[in-house]
Amino acid sequence: MAQELRAAGISRSSIHDAFSGPRLPQWHVADALLEILASRAPSLTAEQQLESLNALWLRAAEAEQSALASSSPVAGEPAKGWALLLDAERSAAHSDAVQMQLHQAACEFTDAVLASAGVDKADRRRVDRGDSLLELINGSVPLIPVLRSLLLKGPIQLGETNRMMPTSMLVRLRIVVGVAPFDVNLVNSQGWQSQELNDATRLLDSYSLRQMMQQWPDVMVLAVTDPLYREVVEPLPAGVLPAAFDEIIVDGKNGPTVAWRTAPMAAGVYGWAEERSS
Repeated sequence: MAQELRAAGISRSSIHDAFSGPRLPQWHVADALLEILASRAPSLTAEQQLESLNALWLRAAEAEQSALASSSPVAGEPAKGWALLLDAERSAAHSDAVQMQLHQAACEFTDAVLASAGVDKADRRRVDRGDSLLELINGSVPLIPVLRSLLLKGPIQLGETNRMMPTSMLVRLRIVVGVAPFDVNLVNSQGWQSQELNDATRLLDSYSLRQMMQQWPDVMVLAVTDPLYREVVEPLPAGVLPAAFDEIIVDGKNGPTVAWRTAPMAAGVYGWAEERSS
């Protein structure tokens, strides 16, 4: 099935989750699976099953949305938010003074990208993690504008920064977007921990991202966790191109996990997306 649906942009993990995941699969995934399964049942055709399956899917989608709308966080548990992690490539190879410059450039990059996405400062919490940077974003902030800004405005912002830097000090960023706790009432977020945030941190330092950075030495590389890819990127929002992402497997503390990576400036793959989103 994965081979047959690859051309349609449906990943192996999406097929797996359609059959065993806790969330309802997107309709285009269910529709594609229906065609394949019907072709393997001599007495059935996809057309004969389409109307009844679509009706069932709509009822399930309405029930799922109602359940999500009525759910509330567990008492004492911080609300979910977005985690934006950045690391300047090979910053440790430079002097302390240069490391400070690279870190400042990463901070300015983050401020510019999030401002372009319309993220209010009140909805952000910044955590300096030594040679990396973590930005926690309120879960009420739409994630699509943030991803779009990273993919479209991020390379432009990084190019403007690097025009002012010597060749030996080019700012090259590995970036990860994932899920993390967020509490608007807390200013000091140093102690916040979650499995999702741990996975995102390991992804930031993974061999797969470092390898891609070697292939595209003058650009940023971006990765998103698998749940965010399936729920946010895969539905084809304007300004985000799922086909530009590669599926990767990252070794984590609790075993291998799936993630998705892209180099936004590689081969100009986002030229069309900027026009579409304007």
